[in-house]
Amino acid sequence: MTPKVSLLVTAVLGLATGAAVAHLADRFFDPEHESVSSIAEDMSAIESGALPPITQAPAIVSATASEQEMALHLAEVIAKVRREYVDELSSQEWLERSLRSLIGSLDKHSAYLDAREHESVLRNVAGHYPGVGIEVTANNGRIKILKILANSPAERAGLRPDDEILSIDNEPVAADAASAVAQMRGPMGTLVGMTIRRAQGGELVELALERTQVDVKSVSTEALGDSIGYVRIHSFSDTTPTDFLDGVATLKRRVNPLSGVVLDLRDNPGGVLEAATSVADALLEQGVIVSAQGRASESIFEMRAEPGDILQGVPLMVLINGNSASAAEILAGALQDHSRAILVGARSYGKGSVQSVIPLTDGRALKLTTSRYATPSGRQIQAAGIEPDIFVEQAERVDASLQLDPAIQVAMGELQRGSRSKRTRTAAAQTTSG
Repeated sequence: MTPKVSLLVTAVLGLATGAAVAHLADRFFDPEHESVSSIAEDMSAIESGALPPITQAPAIVSATASEQEMALHLAEVIAKVRREYVDELSSQEWLERSLRSLIGSLDKHSAYLDAREHESVLRNVAGHYPGVGIEVTANNGRIKILKILANSPAERAGLRPDDEILSIDNEPVAADAASAVAQMRGPMGTLVGMTIRRAQGGELVELALERTQVDVKSVSTEALGDSIGYVRIHSFSDTTPTDFLDGVATLKRRVNPLSGVVLDLRDNPGGVLEAATSVADALLEQGVIVSAQGRASESIFEMRAEPGDILQGVPLMVLINGNSASAAEILAGALQDHSRAILVGARSYGKGSVQSVIPLTDGRALKLTTSRYATPSGRQIQAAGIEPDIFVEQAERVDASLQLDPAIQVAMGELQRGSRSKRTRTAAAQTTSG
């Protein structure tokens, strides 16, 4: 491949950075360029020295003849769009849109991330972030507060669950929860203005909250009766393995003896793969937890459990529903395949792929699907999901009272029946031996 075509591949696909991108975008996206031949002439001019050399471009990628043809086709499309499209776009704006479309068209989980989006992803998996300590939910285009985190600016300001957020920094609040959360995020120590409609009485309140470091506990625990414990994993972050071990230790102190545990993975969207496999490792004595296949060597792997079950064989019920996804499905599938737990609820989401965040220059990144994973038995989860052992018609979480939650009631009933059966078998054995 000639240098001019290889450089064209780099420029068109948006892989060049810094001064190289700016220079090539200005030249290639000039509306006066009507054809591929004029772009090729610019390439010749760069090579001959008639145009300033590209000193900051990365190493040029090699390409096959078909890739050269693809690059020329893309260059032709770019030139035509820049000339004919109804609205004028800057080179940088066109480049950003092209990259988002290019990566986003691969699958619904892959994305091009600008510096702000990349930082947000890193914060989400870290288990802490600068914010005000609010979890929100979207319902019919309205954003309501779902939960107030303890010791947060939101708690100190007196915000409550079910309060509605109307605006953030004098801008209407976004209609989806993820975008609303992004509006609330910002640098540590800065203020975020909010207009709130109180759940009780409908009063409008104007607040200015200072963003502080919010530590998110990804695991919560409660006692269900005298001998059954409840553990909920909200999502999987870098802190989840430690949060899980601490939560189980606290549960053991509160519920003694512990005859059964309900592990709630409902509405868990996933997160850090290694966090989910660490939790599985803590509950399994041995065996494969998950395997994955991809094209790159680092995308082919298998994770196995080391000896040691933190619950020491205590019966385990796992709750799943249609919003249990990705890393949550890895954990549920591993526990089900090893017969370590009974799954209760509804079929899970079916996201059987692994996304890697690949850093680029200037803080940008690619979130790219790099592997598809399988459970220990070899089940592919993509689009199929995990089927529960016991189906529950109403698998949604009921936050008002755990005891009234239909799925939890089913799980508790199974644990109690198992406990009674065990006591009956023990008593029969003692009678026989006597």
